[in-house]
Amino acid sequence: MTGQGIKRWVLAQFVLAALLLVALLVWRGTSAVEGHLAGVACSSCHLTQDSGAVDPEMAKLLMSAQEKICESCHAGATLASHPSGFIPSAQLGEVFPLDWKGEMTCSTCHDVHGQARGLLRVAEAGKKFCEACHNPEFFLNMRDRGQSLVNSGHLDTRLEEMQAGDLDPYSRACIECHRKQSDQLGAEPVTLGGGGVVKHDSSRFSHPVGRSYEAAASYGGYRPASRLPSIVPLPGGVVSCISCHEVYSDQHGNLVSSNQGSKLCFMCHDI
Repeated sequence: MTGQGIKRWVLAQFVLAALLLVALLVWRGTSAVEGHLAGVACSSCHLTQDSGAVDPEMAKLLMSAQEKICESCHAGATLASHPSGFIPSAQLGEVFPLDWKGEMTCSTCHDVHGQARGLLRVAEAGKKFCEACHNPEFFLNMRDRGQSLVNSGHLDTRLEEMQAGDLDPYSRACIECHRKQSDQLGAEPVTLGGGGVVKHDSSRFSHPVGRSYEAAASYGGYRPASRLPSIVPLPGGVVSCISCHEVYSDQHGNLVSSNQGSKLCFMCHDI
């Protein structure tokens, strides 16, 4: 090979290496390469530049509310979970970051680019994790002493596993926990009777769960699902315990709305 040929070969190798480097930088700028979001384009969540790269100083700006972004993969993640999208009244530790508006979001508790189980920002789980922000009295003042909250930050999010005719995972979790509580405290259990009817502590109060709302509405006497207020969720399209009851709150078990004058009932039942 002549001297001129060697120079051309070296130049070609240099250009090829440069192109590969540029391609690598662009790829790294448009795709999360580690942990929970491996292979997911950064632009799926973050505002990006024309090149598709994310400016580190602008990384905190997302395409939409973080809760909506997370729910695009984790269906129902916020239906019965720790409140999010609000400014906390108490100051949180540095390990629990707030967003640019000072609000608590999913990533306050979860390291969304992490690899640890549950993506929790600290090693502790359960009650220990909760007490990183809440003092013990916070739970002791609750009706169930916080038992419904300290088990998990989310009651259940396995909606994608539901099959037609299944009891929704939220109602299943409610009934199982109440059965355990009744065994320990000797109280009347909340049970699931025939026809999917939940019987509360007193058989005088009962209501079907795990039944398709659309199927019921097709017979008449119900408001269209599209007209139901957001406080009456239908996980997986079915009537659930959480359609009527607050679960993940300090008023665990309260109705989502006053039923004075059957107000809550008439949110679904048409007259």
